Amino acid sequence: MFSLLPINTYAGEGYLTKGVTVTKASSTSQNEDAFWVWYSSNTDNCSGKIRFQHS
Repeated sequence: MFSLLPINTYAGEGYLTKGVTVTKASSTSQNEDAFWVWYSSNTDNCSGKIRFQHS
């Protein structure tokens, strides 16, 4: 069974992901100072999203 929990993480310098295609970018639904980048993998059947703060 999968359980999705919200986890706050911080990424410093470097790659967040490699070998993917950005499929969409969108604002957050709570009018936060942030946006989402949606991606899909070029090599396997994996997709997801990454949340970025504007600051």
